[in-house]
Amino acid sequence: MLDGDAIESVHIHWYRRKGNGHWQLVAIASETTYQLGSDDLGRSLMAVLTVSTSDGNVKRTNSNVIGPITAR
Repeated sequence: MLDGDAIESVHIHWYRRKGNGHWQLVAIASETTYQLGSDDLGRSLMAVLTVSTSDGNVKRTNSNVIGPITAR
């Protein structure tokens, strides 16, 4: 639970991985949207929401993992 008045910043980071490898930050992704591209084929994706509060706490939660991404 977060107190809306205490939130200082909200950031969304996108990550991808191949198979059971390490998650890698998608550096070129926008915070609010991410459009799948050819680099995502065969990989899984997730978003991580990071919230910083005025008392210095940082909370993180991640989305469900989608993938592996396949071409139609």
